[in-house]
Amino acid sequence: MLAGAYTVAGEELRLDARVVEVETGAVAAAQKVAGTKVAFFALEKELVDVLVSALDLKLPFEEKAKLRSVPTE
Repeated sequence: MLAGAYTVAGEELRLDARVVEVETGAVAAAQKVAGTKVAFFALEKELVDVLVSALDLKLPFEEKAKLRSVPTE
């Protein structure tokens, strides 16, 4: 399960995310990123990248390409 939160202070934004194993409640990975509110989508991509890395996931090229695209840009 993915759980997360965000914090806004003026123009600054912090995104926090945790991947939790449902069966045990153990936190498999927890990461955070910070930057400006206008960089929200870049921060979102960065958070996904650090979570994938922290979980040591081996994604196929097609999946990596999907993660790199930002349809809202």
